Amino acid sequence: NQLESLIEKFAAYANNPSNKVYRPAGLFVKMAQEFAKGEDPLPHIETSVDEEIKALKQRLLAEKAKREREKSEVQELLFDEWWETSSREAKQALVPEGFAKGDIYRMSVKSKWIEEIWPDMPESELFLNSQK
Repeated sequence: NQLESLIEKFAAYANNPSNKVYRPAGLFVKMAQEFAKGEDPLPHIETSVDEEIKALKQRLLAEKAKREREKSEVQELLFDEWWETSSREAKQALVPEGFAKGDIYRMSVKSKWIEEIWPDMPESELFLNSQK
């Protein structure tokens, strides 16, 4: 609720001794007028709702980063296994060998592998289902 948010910000500001509020009623009326104009009278003060949203956002970002890290690690392990067990022809089917040499060739094959082979692997389904 917006009124609750305004009251919470007012209380936080007024209860801070360093702010030296001499006329709390006047301050509240001024804040309410600013709020009615669509302005945030105390943008630097976070309400409990702001803190909950921030905590939720941080949790979701951490979970997303963890999923992405795990997906990347699984892709790396599966690609390494595929690279070691696949024929030269299978690798060339993704990227012709003359395209690049050494590590650059391996990175190019891995990129194509992620685009073309990874989506059809059962392991990729685990990550699709975990995001729902």
